[in-house]
Amino acid sequence: MSVRTELLQFLRAPRAFARSLPADDGRLWRQALEEFTQPQIAEKGDYPLRESQVAAWTGLAMQRVGLIQGQGPPGTGKTYVLSWMALGYLQARRAAGLPCLILVNAFTLNAIGNLLDALQSKATRYVPSPPQVIYLGSQPGSGLNPAIRHISFRQRDAATEAWDVLQSDHLVVGCSVWALNRLLTAGDPSVTDGSIWSVSTRHPRWWSATGSWPWPGLPRAAAS
Repeated sequence: MSVRTELLQFLRAPRAFARSLPADDGRLWRQALEEFTQPQIAEKGDYPLRESQVAAWTGLAMQRVGLIQGQGPPGTGKTYVLSWMALGYLQARRAAGLPCLILVNAFTLNAIGNLLDALQSKATRYVPSPPQVIYLGSQPGSGLNPAIRHISFRQRDAATEAWDVLQSDHLVVGCSVWALNRLLTAGDPSVTDGSIWSVSTRHPRWWSATGSWPWPGLPRAAAS
């Protein structure tokens, strides 16, 4: 099954998608917190996660789809905990010898850029060999961390370049829904079915930090 197919399944049948979490993934999700994030925070003297943030993290361990309800104005820790979740999960899968792609999406380009910037800063500070961080599409008005690779669809052969980068085993990608649609529509020129990811190797999770949740009955976790 391709990522194109998984995206459609997530949107059309989220409950069925949520039940498809691989057996060992819950353990890796908890390891991301307990064996990477919390030890790194303690060692570097960074801000510790609050009790509600830890509860939100552990509450999603056995869920492939979930909502993190972060409340409060800028500076209350929403981007902070999300960037740790993304980086920690990627590192847990990397330590287990497994590939991992993190897709960052949001309502605004600035929100995508802010989360990528936070993740890039943590990766540079806490990971000896940081994963590559990519931004696809029009650059946010607030700009991007210079370490983030920007691929604009105004460039010739941008889709080909993007698909080539997406072959990486460990990668963080941020883009708008429009950019994602454009990429999937273009397809991967090196693969006959226009896809590169397999469910058996990638096992993507989906979680949201928005205030709205269009799928009643699917799990939520508060991180206020």
